[in-house]
Amino acid sequence: MNKKEEETIRYYEKELGWVPPFVKILAKYSPGSLDGYLTMRKEVLKEPPEGALPRKIKEMLFSILDCVTGEVNGAKAHAKAAIDAGLTIEELVEGFVIAIMVTGITTMCKAGVEAINAAEERLKERNE
Repeated sequence: MNKKEEETIRYYEKELGWVPPFVKILAKYSPGSLDGYLTMRKEVLKEPPEGALPRKIKEMLFSILDCVTGEVNGAKAHAKAAIDAGLTIEELVEGFVIAIMVTGITTMCKAGVEAINAAEERLKERNE
């Protein structure tokens, strides 16, 4: 693994506490694609005033969208990151209720419950 790949792995470990499997594959076989993805990710995660939305809302959106697409590990990691950024459990659940209205209850059943449980665990860790 080269220095740039190692930096990318550390970035994900720091940001989300895990490294999504696609990161390792792209780092190995298509580093330019991963660079493009990271550029977009870092741009969209900028806090106001550079970015429009606060980080907690962005992480909530990532969590909900991961749930909608069935990516449980990502949903849990982003739910924890949302809590770290100041989101409340009530805000997270309200976001999931909106998702249920659009996509149906399976959003909660497939991954939403796990994401909310992970957020509760993170909140408990932060309060200890």
